[in-house]
Amino acid sequence: MSFLKKHSKIITILFLMILISAYLKLWLSSDEYFTIEMIKRSYHSIVYVDSFDVHPPLYYIVLKFVLSVVLPFKHTVILDILFSRLFSVLCTILTIHFLIKINNYFGITIKKHIQYLIFFLIPNVLFADNMNFSPSINIRMYALATLFVVLTMYYCIKYNNSEKIIYQVFIILFAELSAYTHYYAAVISGLFIFLYFLYFLYKKEIKQCLFYLLSGIIFFVLYIPWIVYGLSVQFRSLAFSAPLYKSVIQFIIAVFIILIFIVPYIYLYKNNNNNKRNDLRILFFINVIVILITTIYSVIKSPIFLIRYVYPSMIIMEFMSVCFVIQHFKNKEIRINRFIKFSILVLMPVVSLVSFVHESLIVSPISINLYKNDRYFSSFKGKYVNIDKAKYIVKDFDFNHSKLNNDTEYGLYLESIGKVPYVTNKDRYKYDLTNRAYPSIHFVPETVKYMKK
Repeated sequence: MSFLKKHSKIITILFLMILISAYLKLWLSSDEYFTIEMIKRSYHSIVYVDSFDVHPPLYYIVLKFVLSVVLPFKHTVILDILFSRLFSVLCTILTIHFLIKINNYFGITIKKHIQYLIFFLIPNVLFADNMNFSPSINIRMYALATLFVVLTMYYCIKYNNSEKIIYQVFIILFAELSAYTHYYAAVISGLFIFLYFLYFLYKKEIKQCLFYLLSGIIFFVLYIPWIVYGLSVQFRSLAFSAPLYKSVIQFIIAVFIILIFIVPYIYLYKNNNNNKRNDLRILFFINVIVILITTIYSVIKSPIFLIRYVYPSMIIMEFMSVCFVIQHFKNKEIRINRFIKFSILVLMPVVSLVSFVHESLIVSPISINLYKNDRYFSSFKGKYVNIDKAKYIVKDFDFNHSKLNNDTEYGLYLESIGKVPYVTNKDRYKYDLTNRAYPSIHFVPETVKYMKK
C-alpha cells in the first residue's frame, strides 16, 4: 500500500497512457470519416462544404492547421487518424487542467494526478459505444467544444471575482469560439453570459450587469457572419434527426446521470458561500435548460437529442461531484447517501473498465488487421488495387451502426498513397454504394469497367 502511495503519480501516468493507447483505433465512424474527408480540402472549401452540414466549421479548420504543422511531410491517412485522435486527447488534457482550477475555487483540493484519473473514469467520457460516449478521443469537435465551454465558465468566475478587463475579453473570445465549434456549445456558452446577466440584474450590480449585456451583444454580433452564411442554409435545407428511440434512450441516460450526480452536487452547493453557490446554480440550470429545450424540440418536431451534444456542460457537473465525493469520502459531517457512493465509486469504474476491455480485446485486434491489410495493399503494383483480395478478415462490431464498412477504411488508405481501389463482386459493389455515407473516390465504377476491359 505504501508503494502505491509513494509512486501514485507514476502509476497514474502509466495507467492513463495505456488507457489512451487502447482508444487510438484505426477504424472510423461515418462522422469521423466525414472529418477526415473535410481536412483534405482547402480552408475556403471547408467553410463552403460545412455550410451544408449540421455543424459550424471551426473544428475542421483548427484540425487541418494542427495536422499541417505536425505532419508537414507526405504521409498516409493512418497518421492523420492517430494525430487527429491525439489532438482530441490534448484538448481533453487542457480541459482537465482548467477543471482542476475550477475545483480549487470550490474548495476541492485533491491531488491533480488523481483528478486526471477520475476524469477518465467518468462513464460518459469512455464507453463501449464509441461514437456516442468517447468524446475525449473521437475525431470530432466535442473535445474542442468542451475546452472552450470550460474556459468560458472559468473566466466568468475569474471576472466575477476581480472585474479585470482581460477576463472580459477571454469570456467573449472563448464563448465565440464555442459557438463556431458546435451549436450546443454555442447555447451553453450563451447561457453562461445570459444567466450571469440575469443574476447581476437581480442583484442590481449595474457594472457587472452591463458587462454581461454588452458581452451578449458582442457574442451575437460576431456570430452573424456564420448565421447568414451557414446556419441559415443548414436550417432551411437540412432535416437532421436521430432515431426517436435513440433520443429517448439517451434522454433517460442523461436524466439518470443528473440524478446520480446531483446529490453530491447539492452537498458541494451547501459547502460553499453564496457567490460560489450562484456559480453552481447557473451550471445546473444550464444543463437542465439545454436538455429540456432539445427534448421538447425532439418530441414536437424532430428527434435531435444525443448525450454527446450536452457533454461540455454535463461533464463539468459530473467531474466536480465525483471529486467532491472522493475528497469527503470519510468525512462524517457530510453523509452522502450510500447508494450514491456505491454508484459513483463502484459502478463508475466498472463501466469504464468494461469500455477499456472492449477496446483492448475487440477494437485493438481489428485495428491491427486493418493496418496489416493496408500494408498488404500497398505492396500491389500499379495504380488500381482489387480490395477483394484482403488477406485478413475484419468483422464488423459496431452495434449502433455508426461505423462504415471496411472497404471505406481500405479506400481511405489506398487513396492516401495514390492508388484507386476497386471490387469485382457485384453484391459487394452494391453494398459499398449503399453504405458510403459521403462521396469519396475510394470506389470508382469506371475503374471496374476499365478493369473488365
